[in-house]
Amino acid sequence: MAEGSSVGQKFRLGARTTLGRGGDCDIVVDDREVSRNHCVVFVAADGQHHVEDLGSRNGTFVNGERVQRSALTLGDQLRLGPDTMVVFSQYDAGEEQVLQRQRLETLGRLTAGVAHDLNNMLGAILASCSYLMDLPPGERSGEEGTDCLQDIESAAGRASALSRRLLGFTRSQPQRGLVNLSEVCREAVQIARRTFEASVGVETNLRPKTYVTGDSAQLLQVVLNLLVNARDAVQESHGAKIQLTLSRESDTRQAVSAVLTVEDDGPGIPEEVLPHVFEPFFTTRAERNGTGVGLATVRDVAENHGAEVHADNRVGGGARFTMRMPALRRGTPHAPVTATMPHRKRMVGRVAFVEDEPLYRRGLVRLLGNLGLTVSVAKDGPGGLDLLTSSPAFDLAVVDIDLPGMSGIEVVRRARQRGFGGAILLISGHRDALPTAQLSRLEARFMSKPIGLHELTTTLHDMMLPPSAPSSEETLG
Repeated sequence: MAEGSSVGQKFRLGARTTLGRGGDCDIVVDDREVSRNHCVVFVAADGQHHVEDLGSRNGTFVNGERVQRSALTLGDQLRLGPDTMVVFSQYDAGEEQVLQRQRLETLGRLTAGVAHDLNNMLGAILASCSYLMDLPPGERSGEEGTDCLQDIESAAGRASALSRRLLGFTRSQPQRGLVNLSEVCREAVQIARRTFEASVGVETNLRPKTYVTGDSAQLLQVVLNLLVNARDAVQESHGAKIQLTLSRESDTRQAVSAVLTVEDDGPGIPEEVLPHVFEPFFTTRAERNGTGVGLATVRDVAENHGAEVHADNRVGGGARFTMRMPALRRGTPHAPVTATMPHRKRMVGRVAFVEDEPLYRRGLVRLLGNLGLTVSVAKDGPGGLDLLTSSPAFDLAVVDIDLPGMSGIEVVRRARQRGFGGAILLISGHRDALPTAQLSRLEARFMSKPIGLHELTTTLHDMMLPPSAPSSEETLG
């Protein structure tokens, strides 16, 4: 972005990218003079990018000329209202590859802690399952059996939360939008506390609901890199402390900034080293497998988000890294209100379930059946398409995206073309939801695995069409 509160940020355009102040836009612009849905940039039939105004209040301008629709060429200046301008330029894929490699390097440095924590959780699950299996059938529903099931649920939930954070951290495709930086910091701290040595303490002072525009995975990478860098500085000390602080500041022009600070009580940074800490491949820790790209990545990601980052030494010892980036002027965006549903809410209807993983398929069939739904299943893409387009009609289709033979997205697309009119829920083990525009075209919703009973019940109750005639049969095939 060339002008505006998010100056310096870079956004990757998809086939259709909406720009505006609304939180559901692909690129969120923090500017009161920009309409909620201001304009859209899309690839036309001729293969060229075009911009189209969406009835904005202050207009869309290309190189100073107001347009309703216009083709774009490299270097064009796209102005939204009086204070925001973006430049249409070539995307640098190499830069994103460097960021992805650095994410994997950081993940590699956390691997031992991740494996340790996952092994603890898997060990708790296996131990509880073994204990339940050894109990006489009549005692499995007693107090000990209930305690085991609660331990299994808790351990599985912790493992799921950790895997979601790691999947988000390693995501290669940048996704700009509204980001709760407070939650990003909490995720980073949770990963750090589970992966750092027990002798290293991480303390926080986080201002809640601090919103910025950017890419959540890249910002998580920044916070983790700064925490790992601080861990490396203090890991030889006993009782070492790292402090992560997030606050908001306003300047004389009433511009609001999110200020993120990571401090450690290590030996500090030598004065001759300070000017070089953000330079690529500069490191003083080569003997500890440091490559010198972690802090360079912090600087690059910060600059791409219109932020400034600098390092100094604390009075009394230790180093301090500070990142200051534009924040949204208003606190909390309006969140959708979700009705609270009891866990055992009974439902009526027919469900087509397409899933290739046998254990997950059997587990979800049990959950759906326990809700009162009649379930028919398919095990691959072609089978799923046959199931969705056969008789009888289904009220709902739950379709995994990663299927053998044909992707779940293609299954749904072809089923819609052939007249499938039921509700559709796409699911995946990957964290990222599908783009809103693609879900809209498919008339579908998305949820990431694993899916808890309460979350599943609430979503299905919201999606299901009026109940069909009850049935007690369950079809497996």
